[in-house]
Amino acid sequence: MHHLIAIANDLRRHIDRVLADSGYEHRRPAFAPLFSLLWKGAVPQGRLAEALGVSAQAASQSVGFAARAGFVARVANPDDGRSKLVELTDLGRAFVSDGADAITERARDYSAIIGPRRFARFDLALRRLSTGMRLGADGDPVASLAPRASIMAVVALADEAMRSLHEVMHAAGHGWITAGQNLVLVYVGPDGARSSELARVQRVSRQAVSAVLHELEAQRCVRRRSDSNDGRGVVFVPTAKGRRVLADYVAGIDDVEARYTEILGAARFEELAGTARDLSRILVLEHAFSLPADPSSLPTTPTERRRGELADLGVELLRWLGEADAWWLAAHLREQVIARIEDPMTGSVDADRRSG
Repeated sequence: MHHLIAIANDLRRHIDRVLADSGYEHRRPAFAPLFSLLWKGAVPQGRLAEALGVSAQAASQSVGFAARAGFVARVANPDDGRSKLVELTDLGRAFVSDGADAITERARDYSAIIGPRRFARFDLALRRLSTGMRLGADGDPVASLAPRASIMAVVALADEAMRSLHEVMHAAGHGWITAGQNLVLVYVGPDGARSSELARVQRVSRQAVSAVLHELEAQRCVRRRSDSNDGRGVVFVPTAKGRRVLADYVAGIDDVEARYTEILGAARFEELAGTARDLSRILVLEHAFSLPADPSSLPTTPTERRRGELADLGVELLRWLGEADAWWLAAHLREQVIARIEDPMTGSVDADRRSG
């Protein structure tokens, strides 16, 4: 399930990056379900809270923020002079359209990564899960901004899973722990992990992970110990309290996955889980190995921190690919990097870089 959440987060980041590049400065994640609902037509403001499944105050705030940004407008209701209709403006409809294009673009990327046939089966399984859990029905406000790209169902599924896990943790007496803390604790696992590993897997900065680890230390859920492989390094491991929290969280995950299995059947759920795992891992590697567009900006020698991150990646790649494929990939990457810094006019390679 965490691989589905990782894919959902990647999709969100891609959409936000595209919209930011398009000049939409006043965007908010909370606008997505509102705009999805309004895309079908104007809605009386008084009915928005119920349709969105939020409080009247929260719905009013979202409409207010969107109106000030120019995405929606309040207009007279011809059927009820005492109420207003909320509708998308031209800017709002352009925002939705550009978001839909971003979703479709990322869906093509995923298809290229795992192959068209495998992606089609993955996409179909997501659609069936969304329908089976009543997250993708036509009348549901948690609908895709791009109806033609059902990959967006992964976001609704991730949000529903996180809500379910929050309820489980609250019932178990862990209402104090946040979703972000839960995710970090899961990736710490029973054997522990370095902060650089956690940052790489979650595709966030080490500073962000360190802040969450500090919170978990304050809650006495993790502690530090020396890294047996690096005398100067630190590994974070769960305490007895952390293991109890982790056990309850894993039980919650099992409940969610049991629902998925009931809807899809065991075989299709295993296929979905395997595809999600492979796709999320490749997305992590894609992010970690992305090279700058300008070869001249490549550092001669990686920093100590970067060397540690690359070493972690190497361990993961070796475990995942096996020795033969990992050996071939290492040689291929070296050839690609050399080709990028080679002078295409003279065929020469900068001596300092080659020696470095």
